[in-house]
Amino acid sequence: MKALLMWVGALIGVAGILLLAAMIFNVMPSSTVRLVEGYMPMQMLFELTCFVAGFAGLSYVMSAMGLYAVDPVSATYVLGSPLIDEARIQLAGGRELLISAKRRSPKDAYVQSVSLNGTPLNRLWVRHAELASGAHLEFTMGSEPNMTLGHDPASLPTSDTAKPV
Repeated sequence: MKALLMWVGALIGVAGILLLAAMIFNVMPSSTVRLVEGYMPMQMLFELTCFVAGFAGLSYVMSAMGLYAVDPVSATYVLGSPLIDEARIQLAGGRELLISAKRRSPKDAYVQSVSLNGTPLNRLWVRHAELASGAHLEFTMGSEPNMTLGHDPASLPTSDTAKPV
């Protein structure tokens, strides 16, 4: 049974990595949203089933808030489509991280714009330090993809390994 769970986990993990790569590297950013919506329940089911090292569900919760820690060393979160409308996280020192998604309809799955503390972002990533001191990250969602947001190479997260295209 343990071997079967390991194989299922590996398959789900590979699917997640491929979907994430499609989102990050703009392979098909506008069509990836629907694929991720189908993948996330599988991820949550597997994590709850295995309960590996006490982190069960953590990546699902982060993804549901629209955050994905691609590289923990760089302390950078890639922004995706949040599934929740609002999340409040109490931080040390009485600070608060508020993540909200404005939608007109439950079918609004595409990020139209993002603002951090009221300032519009032209990028689809944030640094941990920008959130850890307390912040308001606000997503505006729509039913059609924004084909300009995050497509400018200058708006991509920094990388020590990626070569310019």
